Amino acid sequence: MNKPTPAQLLAPYIGLSLHHLYEASVQNVDADVDFIEDVYEELRGGEPGSLREDFCGTAALCAEWIKRDPTRVAYGVDLDEPTLEWGRKHRIGLLGDHGSQVVLSQEDVRTAKSPTVDVQVAFNFSYFIFTERAALRDYFSSVHASLNQGGLFLMDLFGGVESEQELLEKTRYPAQVDPDGTEVPEFTYHWDQHRLNAIDRSLRCFIHFKIKGGPKIKKAFRYDWRLWMLPELRELLAQAGFSASHVYAEGWDDDADEPDGDFKRKKRLDNEGGYVSYLVAER
Repeated sequence: MNKPTPAQLLAPYIGLSLHHLYEASVQNVDADVDFIEDVYEELRGGEPGSLREDFCGTAALCAEWIKRDPTRVAYGVDLDEPTLEWGRKHRIGLLGDHGSQVVLSQEDVRTAKSPTVDVQVAFNFSYFIFTERAALRDYFSSVHASLNQGGLFLMDLFGGVESEQELLEKTRYPAQVDPDGTEVPEFTYHWDQHRLNAIDRSLRCFIHFKIKGGPKIKKAFRYDWRLWMLPELRELLAQAGFSASHVYAEGWDDDADEPDGDFKRKKRLDNEGGYVSYLVAER
């Protein structure tokens, strides 16, 4: 007997999709746009007007970009057309007439053609899909060419001792209503760092979801990545033509015993536990 698909498992929950669960647990586009604006002000002394989101998926970040300021423009690039179409309906469609400020295209991020922009981003560790140095350097070179002079390229990454270990992290999320009106029930997000090959640093990860009182959706998303290290990324960015790169890491809240969510530029980052940071490159 065939195992039920995620769509079949979610069928009792009207309108609910894996995209709703993913965005509710993985993405925080409000915080991402805050960071983009703050870093651009810090490094360029102004406000960015144009954004390109690579590996954009549902283009939630593009939508938030325009929601903040309808005079802006945004371009989203992704290979998966069904996901782009979901984003057009459930994210860009919510912008009304301002949705025309967003252009989504099904293309390879290395060869996609769009007007040059002030800011380009590759978030959610998406560029980890490039497992060879030459392929990642080619991608960085294409980003350099697609930025305005003085433009910024932002990525996120994770590292630390825990990033190289097999682990399963579980986080519970309360019931909520999505911006498109869909009711999202209480659920638990499982981050499964399944296997790391120390020889080539290939990393396989999964995301599982467990609906409270309902089904568990195993392997809702699968990732076959290379776990890149900060020195490698900065070297490849320099080879691709970027003039400088900066690491922004979170501070620590001693009282709560957890990261404080405030990302500052760092010259030193201790390799303890696990961390998530931003890497910002200047054209």
